[in-house]
Amino acid sequence: DEIKIVVDGAHHMALKVLMCNREVLESMAQNLLEKEVLEKEALTRYLSQVSHPDGLQDWLTEGHIEAAERYLQDRLNAAA
Repeated sequence: DEIKIVVDGAHHMALKVLMCNREVLESMAQNLLEKEVLEKEALTRYLSQVSHPDGLQDWLTEGHIEAAERYLQDRLNAAA
């Protein structure tokens, strides 16, 4: 049970990070499709735009995933 909780928490948090940074990821993907390469400066610029979702630090230090689950549910409901 503990392993499942940890894996589920990591999955939820990974989805939360991706959702929180979707615009950056889409912009980076478009740039890659056009140029096929990201130079160091461009990659650094994209990475500087990455934001850390609410609850990430708590999850990393304490393993709390409640905030991640609520966030994901809210996002899924909004998309439906």
